[in-house]
Formats: sequence, structure tokens, C-alpha cells
Amino acid sequence: MRKITLFFIFSVGLSWGQTITDTIQFMHYNLLNYRNITSYCTSSNNSPSKKDDYMSTIVGYLMPDIITVNEMVGDGGTGANRLLTNALNQDGRNYYKQANYSANSSLCNMLYYNKNKFGLLNQTKIDRALNKTQLVRQIDVYTLYY
Repeated sequence: MRKITLFFIFSVGLSWGQTITDTIQFMHYNLLNYRNITSYCTSSNNSPSKKDDYMSTIVGYLMPDIITVNEMVGDGGTGANRLLTNALNQDGRNYYKQANYSANSSLCNMLYYNKNKFGLLNQTKIDRALNKTQLVRQIDVYTLYY
């Protein structure tokens, strides 16, 4: 019994000595029809290049580790890639990675994360209500590991 108690105390002592703390910065942004040109969101009042510049400035100031966005054009992932290239991985930043594209509508969500801190373990979507009716916009569920 004495050996088990000592082992437990020794193990707990080691685990306390190895506690690591870190800060995680999270940011969510509604892109409002990012690269989705409509009659009410034209390229003049909803300029994609200006949004890229604004987003780059915001990300440079906040330096988030996890970024989620909504209202991005659902174009097979081109808009998501453009935001990654033109806004997030700019000004010396090259560590953002994006989740897999999975939209089923004209507007979608996306997750970006600092690949030096996180990895994407799993991704799924919820596109039906409990009564099996199609949702207007899907819900994306991501599992990251640290």
C-alpha cells in the first residue's frame, strides 16, 4: 500500500510541474456576402478587394488563433481560398489553414485556424432539422486538437 501511495504522490507531483498555460484568441466575423455579388450587394458597395484589405488589417491587429466567418459565397471554396490568401496569410503571416469546404447554399461558413497551434481532427455538418426538413443554412461542426 505504501508503494502505491508514493507512486500516486510522485505522479501527481510530476503532472503539476508540467502544467502549461497558453492564451487562445478567437474571432468571429460576418463577412456579409463576401464575394457574393447581388442586386443589393454590388462590387461598388461591397468591394471584395476592400474587404480583403479590411480583414487583413483586423487580423493583423487581433492575431486570432481561430477565426470563424459566415456569409461567404458558396462557390465551391474559391471565396474561402481567396480570403485565406488575400487577407489572412498576408503581412508575414503564413500559418493560417482552413477547414474543408462543405456548403450547400449560396452563402456558407468557414473555419480558419493557426496551424502552429491546432489541427483539424473532424468536421461534419448539420443540414436537417430534427423533423428531417432541410435547414436554410447548414451548421458546421468542427473538432480541433491542440
